[in-house]
Amino acid sequence: MESCFRKSFLIRGAFLAFIISSAVILVAYSIADAKLEYDIQYLNKRTSLQLDIEKERVSSWLRTTEGYGEDFVNAEPLRTFVVALATSDSIEKNKKFLEDEREYIQTVLDGFVYQNSLKRSSLIAGTGEVFLHSGYDGKLSKEQKQTALAVIAESKLQYIPVKKENGDLVIEIFKPIYGFVVDDLPVAVLHMAINLDIDFINLITNDLPVEGSEQIILWQKHGKSIEAIKYDTKQEKLDLVSFDERDVGFYRANEDQQFYNTEKIEGSPLFLTLIASRHDSLKAYETYIQNLTVIVVLVIISLLILAWGVYSKVIVRKYKQELEYKERLAKQAEKTVSALVKTLELRDPYLAGHYSNVKDIALKIAEEMNLSTDDISTLRYSALLAGIGKIAIPKSILTKPEKLTAEETKIMQSHVSFAEEILEDMDFDFPIKDVVSQMYERLDGSGYPRALSGTEINKLSRILAVCDVFCALRSPRAYREDKTEQQALEIMQNDIALFDAEALTMLFKVINK
Repeated sequence: MESCFRKSFLIRGAFLAFIISSAVILVAYSIADAKLEYDIQYLNKRTSLQLDIEKERVSSWLRTTEGYGEDFVNAEPLRTFVVALATSDSIEKNKKFLEDEREYIQTVLDGFVYQNSLKRSSLIAGTGEVFLHSGYDGKLSKEQKQTALAVIAESKLQYIPVKKENGDLVIEIFKPIYGFVVDDLPVAVLHMAINLDIDFINLITNDLPVEGSEQIILWQKHGKSIEAIKYDTKQEKLDLVSFDERDVGFYRANEDQQFYNTEKIEGSPLFLTLIASRHDSLKAYETYIQNLTVIVVLVIISLLILAWGVYSKVIVRKYKQELEYKERLAKQAEKTVSALVKTLELRDPYLAGHYSNVKDIALKIAEEMNLSTDDISTLRYSALLAGIGKIAIPKSILTKPEKLTAEETKIMQSHVSFAEEILEDMDFDFPIKDVVSQMYERLDGSGYPRALSGTEINKLSRILAVCDVFCALRSPRAYREDKTEQQALEIMQNDIALFDAEALTMLFKVINK
């Protein structure tokens, strides 16, 4: 009887163990899939932000390049000259005038080519024929002539993709030239061929917004050809190499998968692709899976022990697991906050490090004021998340170098409302939302968003207000230079009615310590 009981117990126990193990493993697979989907979505957003940064750098270079000859094409003598080049009839009608002015305009064109270190340049009539040229024989290829005519017809600047000429890479720009009537179509075209120089090399090799082994490739489409523009470090020169266009996602490459994300640079034939290996880009996910595997094993063991009736040990283990779970949640919260702050800083370079600096000074003031542990934790997270609502502010307003209009100021100040909405859904044990929503209020009631004054404003918000203004004054902006510590303190002292006296006194003490 006892033998049968033991056998039955063992069979039932094994079956129960199988059911428990299977259920836990299925749940683990479901969690892992959800985590993978989340991490891929985050990777897509992060790489898009990185590409936007590099796209702005390349676009800035293109705008500078497009600006070559702006004074030249807008000079009154040239505009008078090109009006006569608009059509075959005008060329014939103004033949003597064109011949009289040819030598002078040719001299100006030669000087323009020399001054801007161009490969070559030409002045193309409205008929598509070269009238003046410098640096080459003046003969246009079929593609060049079609591009010039397209500039006349569409009234906008055009590019011919980068080409290799005698070992150098050259990009050609066709710039419309207008007569004296603003709404008219272009009457001629300025053709410029520009060597890609050291500035361009630095653009695609230095200070790229990438992490680890990631790389950003600049490439172009030219007919059926797709080529990447790369810098050969051994040859120390630029070169065109074949490139495979990919949609967003992972692709098998050798023994690893690579993630591709691509952005087009508007108004040009150029594209940017960020390539990241799966191993590096999803390293956090792999670590998460390793931890999840350990957790799954521990859970199965724990449940089996529970099934065998070791109640006291199960209770102790459960307590430890809850403790570990809370620690993981705290660490995950810190990572989430850091990721949100980094996302904001990528959108506005002027905010880089700002909220971290606010946090550091706020914690020093908290130490001087002997605040509680909970208040210190509240200050830490509130300082880091103070500007989170700016994620919803248009980048054109966020990074505008000039003074904001009244309407733009109103939009900018709405970041507090957005922050409240975001923080409402975040589960914190501290009053983060209340502190953040009031840190832009001022003691005299001149702040926003609710024009609170005096003791209506949370004490921790008043501390952060002082730290935020000080750090902002210490950082440069597009419209002003940064201030020294003493200059910043002097400015705040002059506006003492805006700030909490105790917090301002502690700030002076911390800075002058």
